[in-house]
Amino acid sequence: MSSAALRTARLVSLFLSFAFGVVGMAVGINGLVKFKQEKKTLLGAVPPGATVDLNTHDVLNSGYVLTVVSGLIALASNLFLLPIIIPVFGLPAFGLPALVGRTLRLQGAILAFLSVWLFATLVPFTAFFANRSAKITASIGNVVLSPASVQAIVASLGATTEYKHVGYLRLSAVLPWFAFLFGTTSAVLSFLDTHDHYQHSAQTFPARAAEVDTSESEVNEKGKISQKEQAQVATEEV
Repeated sequence: MSSAALRTARLVSLFLSFAFGVVGMAVGINGLVKFKQEKKTLLGAVPPGATVDLNTHDVLNSGYVLTVVSGLIALASNLFLLPIIIPVFGLPAFGLPALVGRTLRLQGAILAFLSVWLFATLVPFTAFFANRSAKITASIGNVVLSPASVQAIVASLGATTEYKHVGYLRLSAVLPWFAFLFGTTSAVLSFLDTHDHYQHSAQTFPARAAEVDTSESEVNEKGKISQKEQAQVATEEV
């Protein structure tokens, strides 16, 4: 792949990882807010004298991490994307493109770390969404209600305990995978661009060194010629 094609691919990948990072964070926040509201509504419908314990720590804890990491991928992608875009619009770059070239390996490492972290969170969250449900125990006085009775009460309220039937959780289980995908491709392309950048520098350095040597030789030759001219003038004066 040519240098121009590699940089274009990296630019597109960074934009997509930024976009889906924002989407993943947004659906995560939306899902967590709605999930808590629904939980509050369900607990608010409990009659006086009844005690209900609603355990949703599995999906909530992983959902918090999922939302945060998606936001971090969006932030990192945006920071690495801006120095590339700024010169395109003719804005002052303040040496940012050169800084990008020197920190490509660090950028790749950051994106790789965040992508692995997101993957490690997505796997359990997706498993919880597909296979688990909220654990509800209810009792009235000293009488513990059977699971069937609890399910009937939940259904009468128009709610469900199974995560896979909750629409806003489905978005959180699907869309952040795209943030992981493009975060990973951005990391790989950053490492490839690092190799290409150093290879290009290694090829251009000898040429620049040769230009410097040529310039020094020309200066030395001019100095020698000037010295000869001065000697000739001194001889003529004598």
